[in-house]
Amino acid sequence: MTAKVESFPPFKNVYGFLIPFNFTCEEFPINTKFIKILFKEESQLGRVEIDYSSK
Repeated sequence: MTAKVESFPPFKNVYGFLIPFNFTCEEFPINTKFIKILFKEESQLGRVEIDYSSK
């Protein structure tokens, strides 16, 4: 499964905040029961939004 990645760099990063990213997956395998989020390096997770609907 691949995800589309968008980053939103701040105009000024005077406080040293991490750059936010948006990961979007369009299609999941049939009968998917759960989603596991794995990080390959140290990260901070602020929010996870799951929007699922039948098309």
